[in-house]
Amino acid sequence: MSAYQNASQWTALDLAGQWRVTKATDDSLRTSVGLDTDDAEWPLIAVPGHWQSHSMFSDESGPLLYRKDFELKKPEDGERNFVVLDGLFYQGDVWLDGAYLGDPEGYFVPHAYDVTALANLDTEHVLAIGATCAPQRDKKAKRNITGVFQHWDCINPSFNPGGIWRGVRIERTGPVRIDALRVLCRDASEARANLRLTARL
Repeated sequence: MSAYQNASQWTALDLAGQWRVTKATDDSLRTSVGLDTDDAEWPLIAVPGHWQSHSMFSDESGPLLYRKDFELKKPEDGERNFVVLDGLFYQGDVWLDGAYLGDPEGYFVPHAYDVTALANLDTEHVLAIGATCAPQRDKKAKRNITGVFQHWDCINPSFNPGGIWRGVRIERTGPVRIDALRVLCRDASEARANLRLTARL
């Protein structure tokens, strides 16, 4: 179990580190995403990272199923909890305690899911992420936006960058979370500036 951050001022629980992983099959995606799965015999893999960096998955094209157990105190009144993925290679499905959260796509695209109701049910949780990164064999018909990882002829075409590529965390916020913020300076002088602020909550 990941140790819960006891400090009263915590705003995020970092889930980076060792996760359990196995090949994702129709059966495992149905039965191995909840709390009652015994994953003790599954290999450990570093997150964030590429699955091909693990010797057991060095030739794997996916999909793979990742699991992480952690502890989290129940949110207090006015608090909300979010599962945040900063980037996944390349498509995926996400579950918390067996409840489906969504299907993120993109290795530099953050995704956030409100899990306040689930966090109120218990203090022990499991986050499961099914990740897939389809091989891009036809150079004229590539479907993944993966930059040099699959679009550069200097990279070994057998390399698959699949995996949980960037950070994963549980965020604690107040009643409102700013999902995106943009500030545009329309004009400015030494004394004042005209700003346009756009926020998505």
